Amino acid sequence: MRFMRVITGAVLIGALALLLLVIGSYGTGILRDQAAASTGAALSAQARLSAEYAEVSDQPPAAVARWLSALTGARVVLFDEKATLLADSAGAGARPSSRELYVSPFAGERRVGDLLCASAALEDGTTIVVAAPPAPITEAQQRLSRALIATFVLMTILILAAASRGWGSLDVALDRMEVALRRLREGDLSARAHEIPRSPVRGLTSSVNEAFDHLTALLAAARGRSRYYGTILDQMTDAVVATDERGHVRFINRSFTRLVGTEPGEAEGRPLESVTLNYDLSALVTRAVQQGTVQRAELRLTHPRQRFLEAVATPLRDEDDRPIGAVALLHDLTPLREADQVRVDFVANAGHELRTPAAGIKALAEALLGGALRDPEHGPQFLEQIVAAADRLAAILDDMLTLARVERGAQLLQPSKVNVRTALDDAAGMVRPRAMQKSVSVTVEADEGDAVYADEPSLRTLLLNLLDNAVKYTPAGGSVTARGRAVGGGYELSVTDTGVGIPEEQLERIFERFYRVGRARDRATGGTGLGLSIVKHIAEAHGGSVHVRSREGHGSTFTAFFPEAS
Repeated sequence: MRFMRVITGAVLIGALALLLLVIGSYGTGILRDQAAASTGAALSAQARLSAEYAEVSDQPPAAVARWLSALTGARVVLFDEKATLLADSAGAGARPSSRELYVSPFAGERRVGDLLCASAALEDGTTIVVAAPPAPITEAQQRLSRALIATFVLMTILILAAASRGWGSLDVALDRMEVALRRLREGDLSARAHEIPRSPVRGLTSSVNEAFDHLTALLAAARGRSRYYGTILDQMTDAVVATDERGHVRFINRSFTRLVGTEPGEAEGRPLESVTLNYDLSALVTRAVQQGTVQRAELRLTHPRQRFLEAVATPLRDEDDRPIGAVALLHDLTPLREADQVRVDFVANAGHELRTPAAGIKALAEALLGGALRDPEHGPQFLEQIVAAADRLAAILDDMLTLARVERGAQLLQPSKVNVRTALDDAAGMVRPRAMQKSVSVTVEADEGDAVYADEPSLRTLLLNLLDNAVKYTPAGGSVTARGRAVGGGYELSVTDTGVGIPEEQLERIFERFYRVGRARDRATGGTGLGLSIVKHIAEAHGGSVHVRSREGHGSTFTAFFPEAS
């Protein structure tokens, strides 16, 4: 029996040593992997953020390196495009040397001596290298090792003591530890070995649980750092997508979800091309993975709506330099492209609109110089036409100047409480003479005490443009009604006519500068094509909006909303 106890004790002690070795190896591996991953992700993010700062900084390289090192707590080294050292925050003689830390731009992370380092490239070819030791897990490893050693020693003593007292409680404890370890390996960080009250091996389960507590705390800290950098990526205005080596989505930030109209849960695990419905982006990421180099391109995204993008795809590699995926950064160029197109269209349209009356004035003046001035019948007619063309030219220039003023926004406004009924009556009074010539009635509907918070001259311009347009395009016998009413959060002013209406397909464009539903009809009424654009910019300068409801042949209603005073 004594021999059996010795054999059993030896087997149990050996099994315990093996179990604790597995726990220590597994825990140390998890700590090391999490520390390296956390530090690598942090360094990559710090390198990109440092590059963005260096791009806009006017400080010398040494000052930039020192400032970034103080900010990030990492060692910062700058090289020019020829790999010549520009600055090292650690100073001369530091180990590893500056040259050993140098890595190609966007090459991911690598280990140099006891440091991990990552790099990023500036537009001028300068490379920023950020280096730091892995997350401080040595103390945690030592605590885990001490706990395991203490556990082993204590367990050995308990085993020897239990040889004379029975082995039942030890078997139970080992079973419970095995269950807890299995749960831990499956990812359940709450797994613990349940203690046996008044058991000789109670200290064993306590020590193991303590080791589990340390491991769980370190993993929670690593996850917290991951969430921290994930939040930074999520708040970026540029879209970010990370894929694995097969091109399947692993991560997208909030800007990417808005860009392609999807959600993280719907995109993760799917091929990038099926998420974006764009082959060019998928091909760019694939080239980055296969060639191991940064890929750049300008792309056109058509889903869910057309977007112009500047894309940069950077390959990702593991510690053994094997490709594990890529990260693509997508900068939306659509607003710039649209602004360029608006500018081109405005110059073209303005030139055309100004050229027409100018050409008419020139032709009529040449006719007068050719002898028509002495013609008692045509001479006065030509002069009247010159005056009309000059008036049209002046009207276009006046509207262009007004548009330029209101486009500057709220900085030129002096809003105050304006009586709505008075403003509507004044504007209606200015268009009534023309309306009476066409037999069009103009009415005003608003309560006497109503007031709107607006810049009075701008409000007058808005109402006059809307009423003038309504009278122009309402045939004889029709009516125009200007209304004001308080709504939630502000006040609405609307102008309704019984005129010719607007085709549905053109409703989205009528607020563009110089856009006309019918050019011949508009010129016949003397329009400049800028009135509705002025209306839109006035409403938006007040923080409001304008919209239209219309059906061809059944009239239109234009409504401008002005928010309450803030």
